[in-house]
Amino acid sequence: MKKFSDFIALRYIRGHSRFLLSFSNLLSLIGIGLGVFSLLTVISVMNGFDTDIRERIVAFRSDVKISRTGCEPLYEYEELVQQVEKLDYIDHATPVISNELLIQSADGIYGGVCMGIDYESYAASTDLEKRVLIGHPDAASLEENGIILGFDLAVNLNLTVRDYVQLSAPVGTEATPFGLLPRSRRMKVVGIFSSGIPDYDLHYCYYSLATGQYFSGNGISVDEIEVRTENADRAWYYRRLLSRELSSEYIVSDWSDYEANLFNAIKMEKVLMILVLSLIILLAGFNMAGNLNRLVTEKKRDIGILQAYGVSSRNIRQIFINSSFYIGLAGIAGGIVLAYAFLWSQLQWHYIIIPISGFPIQELPVDMRISDFIIIPLLALVITLLAALVPAARSRSVSTISIIRNRDRVG
Repeated sequence: MKKFSDFIALRYIRGHSRFLLSFSNLLSLIGIGLGVFSLLTVISVMNGFDTDIRERIVAFRSDVKISRTGCEPLYEYEELVQQVEKLDYIDHATPVISNELLIQSADGIYGGVCMGIDYESYAASTDLEKRVLIGHPDAASLEENGIILGFDLAVNLNLTVRDYVQLSAPVGTEATPFGLLPRSRRMKVVGIFSSGIPDYDLHYCYYSLATGQYFSGNGISVDEIEVRTENADRAWYYRRLLSRELSSEYIVSDWSDYEANLFNAIKMEKVLMILVLSLIILLAGFNMAGNLNRLVTEKKRDIGILQAYGVSSRNIRQIFINSSFYIGLAGIAGGIVLAYAFLWSQLQWHYIIIPISGFPIQELPVDMRISDFIIIPLLALVITLLAALVPAARSRSVSTISIIRNRDRVG
């Protein structure tokens, strides 16, 4: 009887059309296909933006960072670095000290976040060395009061390599013959980097760990330990493992915590886009339900005849469920093929350009994930099958006796 139900279902889908589908069923199929195509495309593009931003942030901030509770400084940080690097899932760890300073040149003054680093260790843990556009900084040049500036910061201060800037601490003083004065030091620009994140390029700079400790007023401590794990995508998992390894006096956070507001905004946009675009599939499902309801009304006589020949109500319901299933399956398959072809071509040829001057991402980013290509089609299939439940239930109310009586009256 299964083959029989399939045969009748396919016959009803075609209707009186000379083609494979009737016009109304074709519209339902196109609606489902467009919904699946739109969802897969938008989610893959949102994933692309998410991945690109994450890679840029992780390139400069590592995967995981360790700090002390209450923002207390880390004094025995060298021992902590050695302890962390012994773990199998940790590739590298480096100490960092952060200071908010005023950066002044002859052409202006800006507030910035200056990171005190061990250059060789930090370069091994991040992509800072690869992102340097101008200059050839090294550990020795940073130890000699060298500084690496972000590209936008250097442009705004009209600075290049071998120029000098004045760093001043708005909070924190030191004793001089003239009394207590803000900590200040003249620094030589030895490199200019570009992270691809405008906020970083405008506000961040790097100097030696000793210089950072000078501005913090404590020459034996750091603020945090930045850690590179074996897989940045699993940083959340390694964060939990590290939290178990270390005592409760330490706070362990991963890259999603660095720019929590940004990543939360991306997640919220992704959820809203999924909800909005899912309406396309829902509308197609309502359209399909309406078509099947009309079909049940038109085919009452056929249903009565089938019942008279001994076809069970279950098999009749199966006819309408199969009709919805085949239309939905064809639309979903078409949507998947179109979405994959579009996204794959964008990955290969980058023909869609983002026309925003100075925007760090030039081509529309795409990140196709297998989970999306499984969950979304399943969601669409569930909606199409649910759309068939009401028409299938209505087919049970058709009475063979009433059909025969009405036929006799007409006769």
